[in-house]
Amino acid sequence: MPFVIRDGVFETNSSSCHSIVLEIRGPKRDKLPISREGKCVIQAGQFGWGVDEFKDAYHKASYCLTWAMSFFKGSVQWKYTRKLIEAISQHMGIEENQIEFKMVSKERNWDGDEDWGYIDHASDSVCEGVFESVDRLKAFIFNKKSILRIDNDNKEYDTLNEVYLPYEGPFVVKKNGVVEKRKDRLKV
Repeated sequence: MPFVIRDGVFETNSSSCHSIVLEIRGPKRDKLPISREGKCVIQAGQFGWGVDEFKDAYHKASYCLTWAMSFFKGSVQWKYTRKLIEAISQHMGIEENQIEFKMVSKERNWDGDEDWGYIDHASDSVCEGVFESVDRLKAFIFNKKSILRIDNDNKEYDTLNEVYLPYEGPFVVKKNGVVEKRKDRLKV
């Protein structure tokens, strides 16, 4: 078996690995959906073992929210969620009070905490660089060339590796621009 040596690249011993490709330059044209009530609702998600690639603003914003809310508490959590709110508000041209964050479930998680979703433990630091500034957050979320990749080496489980955003959303933007709440679980 040949060896590949990579210098300066994050490596993990975990079977799952998330990575972010951040395109700073270029247009930030993607948008998040706005409901009929004028709200931009972002729901935390489950980002575990999936084999997925996300380029859309909604899933990338959901990943950022999930990261900020599930790995931190108190003032650190507040700092990251404030940056996320600021990035969304600036890019979308909406007031901060029009942005609403939703949990995955109203139930408590296995830790007894509010259920703000899941990002695989081996990828808990992947999103940190995106939160270095509001401009980096906007470049990640709204530039379609910025990519969130989720992968694993458990290929026999690929049919089980789906990302669900189950609780009260998300909203779906139809081709005619109408925003509707999805009635079933979103299977991506």
